[in-house]
Amino acid sequence: MKRFFNGYGFAAALGLLLFAVTLVPYVTAWNAQDSEHDFSGYLHFSEDMDTYAAFVNQAEDGAWLFRNPYDTRINPDEYFNPLWLTLGKIKVLSGLGFPFLLQLLRLAAALLTALGFVFMFEKLTGRRPPGAATALFLFGGGLGWMLIVFVHPYLHAPDIYSELLPFFSVGFVPHAAFSVALLMFSLGFFFDALKNGGMRAALTSGLILLLLGFTRPYDAAVGLLLMCAVCSVEVIVSVKRMNVLISALAPLISLPSFAYGYWLTNFSGGFSVWSQSNQYPAPALYLMFTALGVVGLCAVAWVLLGLMNLPRLARSERIVFLWLLLAWFVMLSDRLIPWAFRSISSFLLPHFIATVFLVVFLYERLPRGRKALFVVLALCAVLMLPDAVYSMQWKIREASERLRYYFVPPDMCSALEWMDEHYREPQVVYTHGYYGLKVPVYSRHVSVVAHKDLVRDFKEKLNEYNRFASSVNRRERLEVLRGNNADLLLWGPFDRRLQKQPPEEIKGLTRVYENSLFSIYELNFQ
Repeated sequence: MKRFFNGYGFAAALGLLLFAVTLVPYVTAWNAQDSEHDFSGYLHFSEDMDTYAAFVNQAEDGAWLFRNPYDTRINPDEYFNPLWLTLGKIKVLSGLGFPFLLQLLRLAAALLTALGFVFMFEKLTGRRPPGAATALFLFGGGLGWMLIVFVHPYLHAPDIYSELLPFFSVGFVPHAAFSVALLMFSLGFFFDALKNGGMRAALTSGLILLLLGFTRPYDAAVGLLLMCAVCSVEVIVSVKRMNVLISALAPLISLPSFAYGYWLTNFSGGFSVWSQSNQYPAPALYLMFTALGVVGLCAVAWVLLGLMNLPRLARSERIVFLWLLLAWFVMLSDRLIPWAFRSISSFLLPHFIATVFLVVFLYERLPRGRKALFVVLALCAVLMLPDAVYSMQWKIREASERLRYYFVPPDMCSALEWMDEHYREPQVVYTHGYYGLKVPVYSRHVSVVAHKDLVRDFKEKLNEYNRFASSVNRRERLEVLRGNNADLLLWGPFDRRLQKQPPEEIKGLTRVYENSLFSIYELNFQ
């Protein structure tokens, strides 16, 4: 029985339970649909999810490389992402829509996160983690919920940073959870190669990291840096230097994905705009430790104990020690590494492993205090669980209230689908930014104002749209449409809120479609 609770079967069961629990907000959202609200299928990061849905559409249409779905310029297909490519090909074979494909991704992320944690821990330490540790890794959280209770009752995310905790990531940011799971498997094989000198393990680790580098380079970069740091230290202190050299193949194999990612975000025609937007300041330390909660405090305690015994640390302890230093260095290097904050997805891992090490250390060194230790651990577990409860409450409330970020008007879908049927060649659509995000999701066309991180000069285009919508100068409005090479004008409720003059007043516009909420105008400047 003990072997089961510490094994892969129990981890898989926990993964399925995690998927089932986090399915509740989605069921709530589907049940909340009515004649005016269609559920989009996702409950977080709607801008990014719209982009991923557009990539899946491109893959469904036969693409193997993606183009920027929010760039009105003609650019070659140049973005390779195995995850969205695979989902697009599954869509072709199964006929499933993006909302259901996202649930398949959540299921895979839940199982792989649970199994990956056990696998990585076993390869690192030589033994599987206690079942309770796996359960807390999947369902536990930090102390962000205290900010809701004691500071601000309407604070949104109880975990403070949405991709930090596996529970929230699996539930609502599944591509991040899936990527961290790949990272754990890659590191697990790397640790195995480091210990046993297995060429197959090193190659497998490298190939997984290569795949991850194409899928989500932020997480892969953490793995690459950790592997390089570990190899640099172990080649000095280890007696099995050949094992270190073999394991060094893993980071070497992954390098092409990083070279490609650097080119894509700095020199490609369609995606270099990413490097201008993916720049985030380092988070405040008190918020980071609040988000980590008990795990962060335990990791600090373990580091302090390790410093007192540094020369005698075991290899697994040296690796976790290095990992913690590296994780904090990257997180606080926002001026040196623009994407540093995006490493938040894997930030929990070394802190949680350090916490397990601390508990094992105390259990072995304090035989007479084990009952007190169990009581303290139970209290810590109680402090870690409310984050999940508040996360569920938050998302169920958003689903029940039909938040517009996750629900779309059926009339908008009908208008865009009509557009897709009647215009086979890609059209440049001018519309409100909210509708612009949905244009490549429900059609194969592109919008001028849409994703703030993928539209070049987004702020200028947004200000230009606001002037266009509220202007009464026909010539000015016409010049805006001409300047953006617009083919179609999609006019809906958000546009009408700003308008002072209906589109019919603009010379060269012909209304070609209309339903109760939306109109489509064709532009002809000949």
